[in-house]
Amino acid sequence: MLALRARQMRNFIATLMLSQGVPMISHGDEFARTQRGNNNAYCQDNELAWVRWPEEGHPLLDFMRAMVWLRKDHPVFRRRRFFHGRPVEGTHDELSDIAWFTPEGREMTHRDWESAPASALTVFLNGNAISEPGPRGERITDDSFLLMFNASPEPLEFVVPVDHGRQWQVIVDTALEDGVPAGGGAEVDAGDRLTLTDRSLTVLMRPGVGAPARAKGASSRAGPPSAGAGARTPARGPARRACVEKREPRARARGGRMGRVAGKLHADASGTRAWRASVDAAGGGVR
Repeated sequence: MLALRARQMRNFIATLMLSQGVPMISHGDEFARTQRGNNNAYCQDNELAWVRWPEEGHPLLDFMRAMVWLRKDHPVFRRRRFFHGRPVEGTHDELSDIAWFTPEGREMTHRDWESAPASALTVFLNGNAISEPGPRGERITDDSFLLMFNASPEPLEFVVPVDHGRQWQVIVDTALEDGVPAGGGAEVDAGDRLTLTDRSLTVLMRPGVGAPARAKGASSRAGPPSAGAGARTPARGPARRACVEKREPRARARGGRMGRVAGKLHADASGTRAWRASVDAAGGGVR
């Protein structure tokens, strides 16, 4: 039961972080803070509402960090426009920007959508069919992904769709305790079969156009991000710690500045005028 609960937490986190739009996360979700089921604990000045941050090495917190970086590094999860559901003009890609498949690997029909027992599907996100430009008008390209969802209470066999990429690599598997395959996940080809544990989610990645090809068996986690898509798969163990440590000084600097601003805001009763003055003193205005 506890293992199933932990897997469901990873499922919710992965589904949220791989969805379009702005993720809404309540503080403490990243390490399974529950407030013992109390959803209205504003008046509880005790351990029920206090936040006790975990020590390093918390499995769910590590998984959340990996999913945050996966979302941050791949614009296909952060589109600013709606999907077209067809090949996008100007991207020179014959595949649709999004496609939905049954576990058998065939594209879903209206009958499949209306099937009440349906509890499993695969979503294809085309990183080469992002229609919106970048901040300087440049074209945005990314790796492509297959998101396989098995919400049924039984293990299910999924077929990797054909004609949407020859080779894929597993980068997320919520059936695993840490959710991230060790040393790079298994590589699969179009038409291969994968067995998904009951109530689990698996993510497969295909390098985008322009990314250097990898030999069969080579891990996508080794070396720098691919030049074509700028992708960075979630690091693990020492690699993940090095990645986090590299960014911590910059994050602390930003956090320190904003912390000083917030402190001045609450300490001074003059409200908006004091807040603007403190922002200007801290960094010359909001950018």
